[in-house]
Amino acid sequence: MRSFLDTNLLVYADAADGGDKQLAAIATIREHMLAGTGVISTQVAIWTAIAVGLVVLGVLGVRFARIRGFGTLRTCAAVAANLAFGVLVVVLKLLLAH
Repeated sequence: MRSFLDTNLLVYADAADGGDKQLAAIATIREHMLAGTGVISTQVAIWTAIAVGLVVLGVLGVRFARIRGFGTLRTCAAVAANLAFGVLVVVLKLLLAH
């Protein structure tokens, strides 16, 4: 049987203060991940995909800058350019698809 994993559960699992709610949330998420029964909303899936994509673009910008031997300022510029390109693609997709 599938179970809907609410956004609050994900927030509790990532809480910095820990506590019983965090332990319970992590256990619930782990249980459903292992069983393959947990589902998340489309909105959560989309925002997670966007966040992961931006993190990947940031990491790739740093890798590119390191390989090319850039200093700190040029590395920041490479990361900013990569992130700006990613955001531009998302914005264009939203504008053209709706």
